[in-house]
Amino acid sequence: MWITCFKRTGLRSVLLIWGMLLAAGAAPAMSFLNSAAISGIASQIPSAATVLPDKLNTLKESLADETDVKQYSFMAVRGQDVWIRASGTKGGPLTLEYNRDGNWAVIPWGTPLTVSGLQPNQEVQVRISKKPSAPFVAGDIYTLEFGSAPYYADSRVRGDAGELPLYWATTQAYRVLNWSVRLRDSTGQPLEGAKATLILNKGGDDERFDLITDSTGSAAQALELGRCYGQLKSDPFWTSSGKYRYKWEVEYNLGYWSIQVQDKEASGVGGHNVPNVSFAQICYQNMLHN
Repeated sequence: MWITCFKRTGLRSVLLIWGMLLAAGAAPAMSFLNSAAISGIASQIPSAATVLPDKLNTLKESLADETDVKQYSFMAVRGQDVWIRASGTKGGPLTLEYNRDGNWAVIPWGTPLTVSGLQPNQEVQVRISKKPSAPFVAGDIYTLEFGSAPYYADSRVRGDAGELPLYWATTQAYRVLNWSVRLRDSTGQPLEGAKATLILNKGGDDERFDLITDSTGSAAQALELGRCYGQLKSDPFWTSSGKYRYKWEVEYNLGYWSIQVQDKEASGVGGHNVPNVSFAQICYQNMLHN
């Protein structure tokens, strides 16, 4: 009764009702409720869980107050692995816990957890609350990734310099680089809502390009590379068209690319043994002889 009353009316109304009960002799004497007691009571109030759909879900939410506990539920309909990660907040980490078999366990803030060994239609629950030792920051946004764990299926990265011999890198481009990716869950089902990142180096700093997969588990993008000034010059080389032959040289920059899944290292293309794929951007092509 006390918990129900607290949840529906708030602390001020509860204290008023409690005082009335005291005056009527219907309740034991109690001088005050401190903040620790309030937090303890709030932590025992069951909150309705937000049920999430069959994909990898990314939510951006905030706690309503320092006693708020946000709870989420996901069903592994195929017994697929489940991915859990929470991050963000300017006021410091919150508490992230997951409940698989009736026991709540803390997951370090910002660290992904993959839950495996699930049965078909098994439910996984998580909850987020304020750390008791941390101040509450109203409106502080956190990000929760919760749902089917993502795995790499395949990808394609191709530049617009396909007519040139692959003398300088595995992938070569003038101004446009097309890339696409397919992601799946642990059962092989196409996965919606997962993030793939192309890490591209054109000879300077790394650049990151993110894609979110659709219901087919796929995503694609055409990147405009822009103009460049080549720091390297090729040896002369020949191409042919019918009975005609042409002698060329090019100026280019040498870099690399790799693909990550959900910001996890060695999860797509590139890893510990072969960290990346070589890439060359062709900046200038000069005909020497025809």
